[in-house]
Amino acid sequence: MKTTSMSKGSTPENYVRELRLRSPVSSQVYLSILNGFQRFVAEQAEDKSVSQTTIRQWLKDRTLAWPLHIVTDRARLVDRFLDWRVNNRALANNPFADLRAEYGQRTTTPVVRALLNANPEAALEALRPLPRFGSFLGPVMREHVGLLCMPWVTATTRRRSVCFGWTDSFRAGRIYLAIR
Repeated sequence: MKTTSMSKGSTPENYVRELRLRSPVSSQVYLSILNGFQRFVAEQAEDKSVSQTTIRQWLKDRTLAWPLHIVTDRARLVDRFLDWRVNNRALANNPFADLRAEYGQRTTTPVVRALLNANPEAALEALRPLPRFGSFLGPVMREHVGLLCMPWVTATTRRRSVCFGWTDSFRAGRIYLAIR
């Protein structure tokens, strides 16, 4: 499991200042969340590093204080802050970004929900996207295409040398259903 240490080079104050938020209240809220996250990491992590385990602990701790939709919103804020720190070379990696990349997610919310699940490993695995052109119908479609390419189906339904096309597969499907 990768870990990254929190250096003092890039602070939440600098990050929030770069955001150029319109409202001073928003700046205070962002600073409160990010400083709270850094305090949690400093207190919980033995080596004061940001790891997937530390992130999971922080999320679970925050569910005791905030509703789930607030936890996911604030986790996205922390995720963007960690990305900023990685871009400024203050961190080696962002655990949220690593999880999103590993499990094929574009957003942080599904990853946060999976980490808060009773069985986070299984929930994260469930996030993995299907292979390209794959679906839950994969085995059924593979069997169907196999039937379309069988000699008796192609000989009776095919006019071209292509194994199957729209009209061919439609006719083959009708023949298959009629024989069945």
